[in-house]
Amino acid sequence: MESTPGNKVQIKFSGPALVEYISNSFVITEKQPSYPPPIVFSDNEIVWGIEIKCGRKGSSGVAGQFINMSGGTGHTFCPTAKSDRAPRDLNFYLGIKVRFSVNSENYYANIYLGQGHSDNRNNWWVGSPNIINTAGIPGALMILFSQNMEGVAQVFSITGGVSDFLLRAQLSL
Repeated sequence: MESTPGNKVQIKFSGPALVEYISNSFVITEKQPSYPPPIVFSDNEIVWGIEIKCGRKGSSGVAGQFINMSGGTGHTFCPTAKSDRAPRDLNFYLGIKVRFSVNSENYYANIYLGQGHSDNRNNWWVGSPNIINTAGIPGALMILFSQNMEGVAQVFSITGGVSDFLLRAQLSL
């Protein structure tokens, strides 16, 4: 296990959130070593870290599964991807369930995080059926009133770097 790299991503929220790993959601390129489950940690419910010890070999199959779980190419985002709206290859991905509090009510979103490779470094993608990534609105996360998409409770912008994301509340409805 010592020779297997630790892969870390950080998510910072503009307000308190609760992040939990979705059991059995970890998918990795075939024949790569892995030591799931991912470790999710936070000191303050604002900044969350996730670490997984596993190999790093890109696969278009893993990327395809990530895109499908996210809801399609219009629902994935990478802050460092120059023009790509979806990953071509991913080393692995995993799912997290995030609880947001909006106007004293709790809302949930399943979000998928995938590690790819670009410009000689490992970069991270975020995806969810709740994420909109279209021309003019890159990286917007909408938290819905209900699972059947009856309305929007909160809109977040998503920004970040190679291995970190910032979800900042922009609009409460």
